[in-house]
Amino acid sequence: MAGFDQPTAFFAGMPGGLVEMVTLGAERGGDERMISLIHAARIFLVVLALPFMIGVLTGQPLSRSGRSYVSVEEVNLQDLLWFSAAVLGGAALGRSDQHRLDKDGPFFFRFTAGGSVLRR
Repeated sequence: MAGFDQPTAFFAGMPGGLVEMVTLGAERGGDERMISLIHAARIFLVVLALPFMIGVLTGQPLSRSGRSYVSVEEVNLQDLLWFSAAVLGGAALGRSDQHRLDKDGPFFFRFTAGGSVLRR
């Protein structure tokens, strides 16, 4: 893919922590520099683009003071149920695969997968 070897492409494209992906990618023969560069670029682009995307998609004005937030009164039951399902589902999947992963972070991939499935 795009001139990358398989481990580099996989761990560079995997959503997750920069340090974790570089470490796991290096253990599996990936290019540490490329994985870290791609993750850093992803983080940089998300941090720059997200405020504009939120403003355009929601129509909510965003202030530079950092005082924009959703109050507890505005959170509805459906949002809480989706959040709870994502957390509990990810924890259950992480527990069920823990014996097969023999790594320190079995919940990491399962929480990511659970959150991706439940996104609306």
